[in-house]
Amino acid sequence: MFEIEDSTNPADPGANIVTDDAGNIDWAEMDGDPTPGRIVVDDMDITIGNKTDDSAFGQGTSEDTEPPSVVAGGVPPNKSDLKKFGVYVEEDGDTFVNVFWTRVQDPSGTTNMDFEFNQSSSPSANNVTPIRTAGDLLLQYDLANGGTNPELFLSEWITQASAGGASAASVCEATNKFPCWGIKQNLSDANLAAGSINNDPISNADAGGLDEGMGFDERTFGEAQFNLTGIVGAEECITFGSVYLKSRSSDSFTAALKDFIPPVATSITNCAAVKVVKKDDNGSLLNGATFTLYQDNEPVGTFGEEDSVVLDGGGDPVACTTGIPLDGECQINDILAGLYCLDETGVPANHIPADPQCFEVDPSVPVLTLMFTDRQLGSILVKKADEDGAALDGAEFKVIAANPADDDVPTLPVTLTEAPTGFHCVDGLPIRDALGTVISYTVSETMIPPGYFGASDAETSAEFDTCANRTVEPIDDADVDLIFVNERKPGAIKITKTTKDINSELNPVPHPGVTFNISNAEGVVGSVVTDANGEACLDELEFGEIFSVDEVTPVGYEGESAKNVEIDNDAVCGSGNEETVSFHNTPLGKFTISYESLPMDGHGATKATVTCTGEGVGTVIAEVDLFDGDSQASSELNFETQATYTCTIVVDP
Repeated sequence: MFEIEDSTNPADPGANIVTDDAGNIDWAEMDGDPTPGRIVVDDMDITIGNKTDDSAFGQGTSEDTEPPSVVAGGVPPNKSDLKKFGVYVEEDGDTFVNVFWTRVQDPSGTTNMDFEFNQSSSPSANNVTPIRTAGDLLLQYDLANGGTNPELFLSEWITQASAGGASAASVCEATNKFPCWGIKQNLSDANLAAGSINNDPISNADAGGLDEGMGFDERTFGEAQFNLTGIVGAEECITFGSVYLKSRSSDSFTAALKDFIPPVATSITNCAAVKVVKKDDNGSLLNGATFTLYQDNEPVGTFGEEDSVVLDGGGDPVACTTGIPLDGECQINDILAGLYCLDETGVPANHIPADPQCFEVDPSVPVLTLMFTDRQLGSILVKKADEDGAALDGAEFKVIAANPADDDVPTLPVTLTEAPTGFHCVDGLPIRDALGTVISYTVSETMIPPGYFGASDAETSAEFDTCANRTVEPIDDADVDLIFVNERKPGAIKITKTTKDINSELNPVPHPGVTFNISNAEGVVGSVVTDANGEACLDELEFGEIFSVDEVTPVGYEGESAKNVEIDNDAVCGSGNEETVSFHNTPLGKFTISYESLPMDGHGATKATVTCTGEGVGTVIAEVDLFDGDSQASSELNFETQATYTCTIVVDP
């Protein structure tokens, strides 16, 4: 705590400037350095018209005069000619404001020093003192009992609007009209303030640089401390933008004001602000992140369900959004002292929110800056292509982090969605791990399009963009992270050709030397001839296509019609996995009927009439007359099929 001397203690001579008790703070400079955070203001001359002199109030200005009348003129020593004042704020659970004053000499009679704390720092019509605002405070340092016993009082500036309907007579200290200073509150009696005055001289050695090398006579230095939190309440936030000191020559509140030390800007407050600086893990300022303020309840230091949202006066959550007003920044003002947490409740698209942060708001630190880093989420776009580079459908891909480092990185395979055809994409992949290392992802082809060989696994990092943006057609290959090229599987057709041989013990028998043509919709793709085993094979055929196998039927055989074969096996000739097709040709034959007339002398002759039919084949030889030496084949142009034939021969009927 700040050291405030108690002049009623016989062992203590009163206010001083150096620290008496170890660990306490006082006004003295130590080794030339002032107490950190203290403000010391010297009385300054002012110029009014063509006159430059000590700053003073004139024309009967009293405390309620708004604005005060400022003049340039000397202030008699017996009216408390002021020299310096100082202000220092400290936190010890509550917010305490410490002040001191110095004056030229101990005046005769009753004197008073008043510190006016204004929320506004904008000058009033006199261009010197600030505009007064409802809630401004007037700390009154009254010296009674011959000027040795300070009593501390407080009044609040009241306007008609802030009076809540009360009359001026009931709330003003010394006037019947608004605005006015309110009825004085005795801070000393309420134990909300303490003060003292030096009853003994202070030497130059103990003056801490505040005495201009002359020390202080008795009763020319006084100090006070008041509990700002106790005065305004623990639930009300107030900030003072300026403070100044003035003197009254009488303990009457309506007495004329004389000397004053012009205002100095300050930031006395029982609240503070929290500024958020938001970046992504690429170091760029990030807008659009909303942070909500929570009260950090027991157990403190960690954010959890026990913590409650802080609400503003309208019942809405207290929050801010980055980018308002500065890129990557936002600020929550007027936060009462206490323990809080900030949680990112509005996350920019394609980002992982930062972890909540818990902290203490200390009004002695006007603005607490917290850094939050969101991690970028990206996508991986894969193209599936054939050997010609054309997009190929029917594949499936999965991705897994090759170097996972935290819970946000997928350690189980994530499926990539195909759309449009041949392009596969997945969103929501962290680009970097929690340590800032770029994550490498392994992409695997888990389903291969029919008729193609699969491609090997590949690694890539995620791109900071969405699949929705990256899959707008047409898609340039340069914008794709990985291209998987599949080689088409070869297909093969194995042909087995057999026939019948009456001379063989094994039937059917292989039929070598037979030609087969293999065709697709575009025409013949190849021709093969059966080997000694009656087999022939053609490979390097397109997987998934249907081919027509057509025999060039050898003369003397009954051939079969063309047969269709679909390639759905990965095979080459000799692999044993070829598509198979069989052809069996029946050997054909023909018979000849001849007729010979037997008379040899040349005078007699006969003829024969022949008709042959075959079962299931109709008439083979229609009725025909054969004369001596004539013959008739079963067919002049074609061989007959195997069948049972019946021939009727009528000899010269």
